[in-house]
Amino acid sequence: MAIIDWLRRSKREQPLHKTAALVDDAVAHSRAGRHDEAVKVCLRAVAALEAHAKRDRRAVVGMLSLAYRNLAEFMWDASRSPEAVGHAETSVRLARELYTVDRDGDMLAIALGAYALGLLSGGRAPEALAAAREARELSDSDRALSRILSPYSMALAATGQDDEALAVNAQELDLQRRLADGQPVDSQPYRNLGFALNNHANRLHRAGRWQECLDVGAEAVAHFRAAAAQRPDLLSGVALALRNQAAHLGAADRLADALTAAEEAVGLSRDLAANRPAAHRPLLASSLRAYGARLAALGRRAEALAATGESVALYRELAASDPGAYLATLDAVEANLRAITEDPDDDRALAAEAVRRYRELAGADRGTHPDHRGTHPDHRAAHPDHRAAHPDHRAAHRAALATAIADLRAVTEDPDDRLALAAEAVDLRRELAAGARAEHLPGLAAAVAILATSLVDADRLDEALVAGAEALALERELAETDRPAIIDMHARTLRQQAARLDRAGRPEEALALGEQAIAAAREALAGDQTTGHLTLALALEQQAGRLRVERGRAARRPKKAGTVPVPPKGPMEAMAREARQLRAAHRQQSSGRRGGHG
Repeated sequence: MAIIDWLRRSKREQPLHKTAALVDDAVAHSRAGRHDEAVKVCLRAVAALEAHAKRDRRAVVGMLSLAYRNLAEFMWDASRSPEAVGHAETSVRLARELYTVDRDGDMLAIALGAYALGLLSGGRAPEALAAAREARELSDSDRALSRILSPYSMALAATGQDDEALAVNAQELDLQRRLADGQPVDSQPYRNLGFALNNHANRLHRAGRWQECLDVGAEAVAHFRAAAAQRPDLLSGVALALRNQAAHLGAADRLADALTAAEEAVGLSRDLAANRPAAHRPLLASSLRAYGARLAALGRRAEALAATGESVALYRELAASDPGAYLATLDAVEANLRAITEDPDDDRALAAEAVRRYRELAGADRGTHPDHRGTHPDHRAAHPDHRAAHPDHRAAHRAALATAIADLRAVTEDPDDRLALAAEAVDLRRELAAGARAEHLPGLAAAVAILATSLVDADRLDEALVAGAEALALERELAETDRPAIIDMHARTLRQQAARLDRAGRPEEALALGEQAIAAAREALAGDQTTGHLTLALALEQQAGRLRVERGRAARRPKKAGTVPVPPKGPMEAMAREARQLRAAHRQQSSGRRGGHG
């Protein structure tokens, strides 16, 4: 780490040499896997530098930035993410202060890269991307790029920019291969190459490039095995690579191989967590999640329930101490457990627990200062653009609460209870959309559509028609900016509203909306052949039913001049025939997805 050499070069004051010795000790503890000790020793070094800065700030501001960055990295290793992000922010602020004097772009870029990683760990992807982009613009040196390309590609992927993320990661992998060439397997460049391989396999997975993904993933496993043979503290890298490879193998339909990789990942991470729980519980939780998914894919339900349930328990503990880093993952793993369980009571209990959790968080948010983001002195100085992107935790928690309430409604049997939950979700979404309409409009549209369904279930048809009309209007508003993203949902809402019009005795309006539903479903299926078959099949079947009813009515009416002719039978038969073909395609694709992903 650069701070050691920098401190050693200082000839002016003996205390700086003592500080260099402290940093030596901290690094030694870190490399030996004693992360808590590394943090304690580095805190002493930071305190010594802070004291020196009061006498001669300009002489040590760069050293202090490096020390805070090292402290942040040690804290991440010790699973103390919230504190780590604060120290990474301080490192950025100090590096920015130095940059105004000596224009050292490398130091500021590396500090921003470390800060971006911390932001990603806390679920703050837009901020992380802003920090990483600034870092990338500051320097092209190998020294800086080796530290900033990884968080940059991860931030791009976390914000949905998969193509650019893959390109940046490919650049990082080429660089890390060059830097690791000829280096011993226990060196930092060799370790960095392992992580670059892991990241690149993940990017290839997202791109659906399965064979390349499997090849790179296998290389990552072998790479970390070689390193761990000389440095047992790198067994966590082996477990991480195996966990990822299990997901890649599962996606490529190699289910038995995927299970073997996941099982080994669990065994390694369980041993690691037994020796150092604070550092390795996150790895054990994620490995158990992967293992549960692989067991479920093979139909081993009881074992899948046990593994996924243990993962949920661990993530609940982790989320209790660091919500920003683990809440979203906890939600996903609880959803996995709900998909595996066949007990409705267990399903409802899991959904109710998520609602309780987010009610508690949303209630706590109401007690915070409305501009709590500005209370940290370093946060405001880190970078003005990053500050503006800071997430509104209250909004995030209330959005998650609305989602959890909708999930609970889906497994609630009593129609009145379902309606009350749907109405509460709509109220939350309306509040969120009032503050940020573009961001929360999709959630509001979906919530209002669910409310319309709940009103029908509660025999309140007139109100359901009003809510359905509102949902359609909201979806049309969304379609103005991103029609492909909303068209499948819009087709379903059109079909549901047409069915309500049928029940209300308004056949002409129902027929017209039914035609719109078919057109929208065809558009959705044309845009994405992997989904939409069932949506179009249902729309065709319902419309054929309407035409059949209308044909019967017309046949019974007295034949008079000017009356509507009997609808021909051919179109109805064609709709029914096409619907059967679409249902067959849907069954085939559903079977393929169950076998491939688990």
